[in-house]
Amino acid sequence: MSSSSPVQPPREKPALTKQRVVALVLTVVVIVFAAVNSQTVKVDWIFTTTKSPLILVIVVAGLLGALVGAFVRSRRRRRSPPTGS
Repeated sequence: MSSSSPVQPPREKPALTKQRVVALVLTVVVIVFAAVNSQTVKVDWIFTTTKSPLILVIVVAGLLGALVGAFVRSRRRRRSPPTGS
């Protein structure tokens, strides 16, 4: 006796969508950016000096800038008076 399990057609490869193309391009850009900015730089703090990879300095500065921007936007929303009648 043979089992009567349905035969499934072979899976098709997923189509190359716009999102996948953008994700692939951004991944390549980030990898190239990291490779180009791999040198060590001196960072002067208030009381000390450290050395770290340039890519790390750029990423941390970008994240801090995004956090400050989000904080300022949230404060403006809270302080603005409600509009309408």
